[in-house]
Amino acid sequence: MKPIILMRGLLLFNVILFFAYPKSIAQSSVITGTVFEKEQSKTTFNTPNGTINVYLPDDIRSGDEITGTVTMQPKGSDDAQQTNNLNELLAYNLYLPNDVPISTNTIKQNEGLTHKTLSFKVPVETALAFELKTKDNESVSIAEIPTLPTVPIDQAVAEQNPGYLLAKKVISNSEPIVLLTSNANSNSPHIVLKEHNQTEPKTIALESSIYSPRKSIYNLPQGLSGIYTLSLELPDGTVEVIDLVNIVNIDASIGKGNLAKGEKTTLSMRVTGLEDCPYRPVQIELVNKTTSIIQLENGNEQLFPIDNSDNPDGFSLSEPFETSQNVIGETPGNFVINSTLRIPESAYINSVQFYLDNADDTEQLNASINALKSDINNYINDNSLDTGTSNYLSQIRNNLPIADNENDVSQVKSQVVNMLNPLLTMNMAKDFFIQMGSLKNMYPELAEHNEINQLVHPFHNLAGEFNAETNILSLNAMDKELLLNYLNAEQLPNGYYTIILNDGQQQQVYSDVVLNVDDSNMIYAVVYGNSGLELSKQQDTSVTDTETEEDTDVDEETEIILPDNVTDFEDKKGLKYKFYKDAECKRLFPDDSDGKFSECRPHYTLGKNETTGELELKPTGKYLKTNYEPINRCVKGEGFCTEMEQIVLTQMFYEDKNCKRLISVETHKDFRCDN
Repeated sequence: MKPIILMRGLLLFNVILFFAYPKSIAQSSVITGTVFEKEQSKTTFNTPNGTINVYLPDDIRSGDEITGTVTMQPKGSDDAQQTNNLNELLAYNLYLPNDVPISTNTIKQNEGLTHKTLSFKVPVETALAFELKTKDNESVSIAEIPTLPTVPIDQAVAEQNPGYLLAKKVISNSEPIVLLTSNANSNSPHIVLKEHNQTEPKTIALESSIYSPRKSIYNLPQGLSGIYTLSLELPDGTVEVIDLVNIVNIDASIGKGNLAKGEKTTLSMRVTGLEDCPYRPVQIELVNKTTSIIQLENGNEQLFPIDNSDNPDGFSLSEPFETSQNVIGETPGNFVINSTLRIPESAYINSVQFYLDNADDTEQLNASINALKSDINNYINDNSLDTGTSNYLSQIRNNLPIADNENDVSQVKSQVVNMLNPLLTMNMAKDFFIQMGSLKNMYPELAEHNEINQLVHPFHNLAGEFNAETNILSLNAMDKELLLNYLNAEQLPNGYYTIILNDGQQQQVYSDVVLNVDDSNMIYAVVYGNSGLELSKQQDTSVTDTETEEDTDVDEETEIILPDNVTDFEDKKGLKYKFYKDAECKRLFPDDSDGKFSECRPHYTLGKNETTGELELKPTGKYLKTNYEPINRCVKGEGFCTEMEQIVLTQMFYEDKNCKRLISVETHKDFRCDN
């Protein structure tokens, strides 16, 4: 998973270079052609006067209206030379095929680097290519720009108005924020970042200069870290909350660059922005790429869990992560240490991107794409899809690319992810990302992350408590607008509100409702992977195929009295809720599991005895660890109770009795409240 921190001698975030032995510095080469990085493509033109880079979104299709950014870096050893070369660079022009000029607009100039925006329509009949010409109309270079195959979506199967989706919920501060949409827009929306749960929150307005009809890319100012609320700024001045984003900052440094053989210096690293991050595990991978030049004291390949994901109580990191170690010199030369930020599947909107980001080479990437093709086939065959959805998935499968060499890896990853992104907004296809078993089975080490406690995203606590007797609605400050919108609230001239609740049969209007807004920091509740125990009026006490009799010590007479007044709700991210009136959250069985995984044990299933014909427990030859989330449900009571569909049962199957060789993970969902 990129972004990658490239460190040569001096370990710093972003692409900052320092050479351990200055006398051996060689001329650095400039990338030519098009490369894919950070949700965008970069095409570089080398000229006698300097470098011209063209940045575009990485999901371009034929016929698109595209906006991109051009940067110019002039050559020169002094200000006069750089100024002269910059003027020459500004005179160069870009053309589409058939000598169609591309309009540009200079938007910024800073320390010799000039930015321009460019807008154009992607040709329909010809391949997309840029030709760079001098002011005298002489051709300098032609670069072909890769585009995605056009796979039309039947409008009958496309969801009409899904809004905007945040591609990744955890990013480094050197990569952009990316918003996905299925609404074809000619302009990218303005967004606002606001520090979450801060007394005096910092607010930052951003606009994109790189976007397509499906994707907007927002570059961040330097130095940001922490949790930010991301909102859409509408033309009328109002804002619409989209999601939260965790921005991670890594400060790293090395004490000395010039090391003699056997000499040591200290490598230090400090990570901020993961405090209270609900996605776990977040890790930093350090790899020494020049083991003949230096050695890292703690190993040349290291993985740091930096979010307290091993904390059994489920609490997230509360302060910056810091670590240091010795670097030992071996031989003279330039050294390179790669650092990669690795985030969990739950932080991605497109799970395929998570697995492809973990594909380390061409062979593994192509194997992943073949597994993806199998998953698409299985999804089509195992689900009752309409013809339009089935045809679209088939076309995606038939057009998935493969990588011929290491140079293709980034481009192929980008193409596959962007081809699958439209599934996120298609009614009958968005569950595909949950069912892709072949791809997930390629990465068994990642499946073990399911036993790490996930913290409830703050937006999942979209609930308050309404007391009909006192007419007071208590709610969290951050979720105030979201909940009021859900309740169809209107503010009255006297400052109070009317709200509408559905009691299961008809809507009930309450007037003169007083708001009790809690401005304290959000405390995250703990949940675990995917799971479901079927609950009705009475708890099912039969032995399942994954339980032994000791696991089902439940009072058969326990009665669950469910409240009558319920409103079902599904938000735009597909999360399902049940809102109850006259209800309270209660743990139904006080002695049930505390949410920790059981010890490793043999796995049994129910089968008939071949002699007696009676049912009995039979070993399957597999071994099992099981996690039952405490059974908290809304029951009859006073107040306002909310249940969210969560993972309540996670089963990890192993092939050995020590539970070291993981075979598969099964998760089940059900509705539960936080008690």
